[in-house]
Amino acid sequence: MTNIPDSTACPRDDIAAFVDGELSAAAASEFEAHISECWTCARVLREQRQFLASLSASLSEDPGIGLPTNFARRVIAAAESRVTGLRSTHEQFTAVFISAALLFFSMFALGSGFGEIVAGSAAFAEKLLTVALFSARAAANVLAAATVVVRSLFAASASWLYFAAFTVVLLSAAAVLRQIARSAHISAKNS
Repeated sequence: MTNIPDSTACPRDDIAAFVDGELSAAAASEFEAHISECWTCARVLREQRQFLASLSASLSEDPGIGLPTNFARRVIAAAESRVTGLRSTHEQFTAVFISAALLFFSMFALGSGFGEIVAGSAAFAEKLLTVALFSARAAANVLAAATVVVRSLFAASASWLYFAAFTVVLLSAAAVLRQIARSAHISAKNS
């Protein structure tokens, strides 16, 4: 065999055709004669045959790994149950930093108009708080009236224990709502 060190020195480019069996009988005999003399082509032919053999073996092997029953359902259930903590603290800090930077940029970009926007937002918040306070007071008054009605209904019946429990619950709810309304009214006056 003649050792041709550089594969570019060998003009044969029909190695793949020989491996695939696409050469005619005459061309195949000529190529086999060339392989007996050229080590470079013989090495390339051996590498291609090894590659095809390993590829064929890997494709024909049964991996033996089967998916369990209801695999997709299990994966979906596990994913849905672990949805907490989608954002890391670093991402949250970055989001807060970018939001603050945008707020300061808009403050400087709007100039004196920013004060007008804040004043308008404060007036809207004050009106919204007034509506919330009115709703809380109205709910407390409705609960107090319901307590009076229920007391008058249960006073005629013999089950005073139910009446007492129901009255305590209604009065407690009314007291909580009144306290919320008072604290919100005090905080609205202070701001």
